[in-house]
Amino acid sequence: MLNRGYFFAALIVLGAIVYMSLYPFHGRIILPPWGPLTELSRTWSQWPDSHGDFLANTLLYLPFGFCVSLAIAQPRTFWPRLIIATIFGALLSFAIELSQFYVAERFTDMRDI
Repeated sequence: MLNRGYFFAALIVLGAIVYMSLYPFHGRIILPPWGPLTELSRTWSQWPDSHGDFLANTLLYLPFGFCVSLAIAQPRTFWPRLIIATIFGALLSFAIELSQFYVAERFTDMRDI
């Protein structure tokens, strides 16, 4: 059973994350011959340019995790809800990073996951 209020709040935050992460929605005209997973894996060993990206991504995904954890049925204890919210957040972040491969003004980066 889900808490509907927090479930809908999580959906609104999800929409905001997708919008802010993929805006301006211009697809690449020419895609590299390798796919998004290869592009993502190429950034694995690069050191972060600044702590600003980490802070921005944390602040962007934190409301989503909060709403997801509260949307889960209340009889569950804290730790299972935290683990479930973390898994959903990590999957969302991974999907957004793969999607950014197809947007002209964006790039996929392992450090953002």
